[in-house]
Amino acid sequence: MASLMYMVRTTKTDPNASVKVKIRFNAYVGKQKVCAYALSGVVIPKKIWDTEKNAIRKMYLKKDVENGLYVGYNITLGEIEAWINARYNALGSDEVITSGWLQGVVDDYWVNIKRKEDAEREIQEAETKKEGLNAYIARYIEEISNGTRLTNRGTIYKHGTIKSVKGSMTQFAEFQRANGLSLNFEDIDLEFYRHYTAWLTHKGYTLNSLGKCIKDLKVIMTAAKDDELTTNEAFKAKKFRVTQEEADNIYLTKEELDAIANVDLSKMPRGYELARDVFLAGCCLAQRVSDYNRLTPDNIVTEVRKSIGENDEIIKEEVTYIVIDQQKENVRVRIPANKMMLGLLAKYNNQLPYIWEQKINEYIKVVAEMAGITEEVPITSTKGGVRRTERIRKCDLVKTHTARRTGATLMYLSGMDLYDICKITGHTNIKNLRRYIKADELDVAHKITQYDYFRN
Repeated sequence: MASLMYMVRTTKTDPNASVKVKIRFNAYVGKQKVCAYALSGVVIPKKIWDTEKNAIRKMYLKKDVENGLYVGYNITLGEIEAWINARYNALGSDEVITSGWLQGVVDDYWVNIKRKEDAEREIQEAETKKEGLNAYIARYIEEISNGTRLTNRGTIYKHGTIKSVKGSMTQFAEFQRANGLSLNFEDIDLEFYRHYTAWLTHKGYTLNSLGKCIKDLKVIMTAAKDDELTTNEAFKAKKFRVTQEEADNIYLTKEELDAIANVDLSKMPRGYELARDVFLAGCCLAQRVSDYNRLTPDNIVTEVRKSIGENDEIIKEEVTYIVIDQQKENVRVRIPANKMMLGLLAKYNNQLPYIWEQKINEYIKVVAEMAGITEEVPITSTKGGVRRTERIRKCDLVKTHTARRTGATLMYLSGMDLYDICKITGHTNIKNLRRYIKADELDVAHKITQYDYFRN
């Protein structure tokens, strides 16, 4: 068996002293017990050492003394003792240990400590060099812009999506600047969510615009987690939600559409007529502007349909279809051209003009006003955290998306089957289409007009 103790020489004038390790064994050489000595590698002030107890004085082990430095000395000496005992026990109690062996064991302890410190330092340095949230956002936007990062479908991101993400992340950056913050992945939690949504609300954002900022941030956080840059999942909490409300958008009636088609634009710049005609094409096709703007002859297919008449004669009828590959849904749709659409195709020799969406939105409002579509309609939305209803002239609400909603709604009101409309618009299910055209509202309005009460 062996006993271990620490020793400090306190006779020298130096205020500090090295702590020695002494192991005394039950073995004897002559009449002297065998002892082994080694330097512990710990240097302490002599004043804190109790030579009688061979330990640090208890008065110096209080947490409020020297910021806990002396407590650290005591912990290190305890670790060295445990390290030596473990090595000694592994060799067996019959071994006679030399000072050389003991010093080697102590040296190994410090080698092990350095190895741990180096590993921790490498981890810290790796964390420091690790790409932060804001740098990742910049890289993410660059990659979806240049096509090196693809959608889950393996396709490049559309211009509209890229523009939306850039806008959302601009607000995220502005929020940080306004609040003196530099946020990282782990900061995106519910507390951040409450502060960020409150800030966006104070800026007067609508509920849907606010929700878009949150949605884009959640998408980027998900991508960062997939890229193994963070383990944070706080953004997946139910309360970290994307706010959304039903948009109070308009559609045009058949009479209003005809009024726009018949407006005399001969005294207006050419752009107004082009915008009007492209808008009308959108109403006929019920597509997004990115899909119906700039149709070419390649999109036009004319087929001869044969049928048998009452007198068994064969009747031939030409049917023209507009074939479009929808960009967002990545599906091909085939839409029969109605009378208005056939007229537009004939006017432009099967190749509709291209005009910027911003210009269509600008010009079509003027055209709608000229067509007399000036009645005020109530529009309800949540903005700045307050739900309010405004009355706005209908002509001021007309835009490219009005064409798609108008086309789908007029198809529905004409009695067309919802499933068939979905095949044209690209909606993935009837439920989404009914919500899009507000079918329940239309059905109720149509139903109640059948009662005698509303006919008198």
